[in-house]
Amino acid sequence: MAALAAEAAAQVDLDDEDGTERLLEELLRAQAVGAARILTERAADVGMFDMFLRANPAQAPDYKFGRTSDGAQAQPWIWQER
Repeated sequence: MAALAAEAAAQVDLDDEDGTERLLEELLRAQAVGAARILTERAADVGMFDMFLRANPAQAPDYKFGRTSDGAQAQPWIWQER
């Protein structure tokens, strides 16, 4: 079961945001934590960072400025006028 869940999480088409949300709900319901992590990492990489935070609420304080393209915590920035 875990291998099938991980495969689904790694291959699902992320263009269908509703389908991705439903898959995440099912993975969490089945307690397929590893597969949910795979899915939310992929989702965050394509702009669905809110899905990552909902599935990983304990990590939210680590990402208060968002996430960089390589998955690291984004750093705060300051706007400076020229």
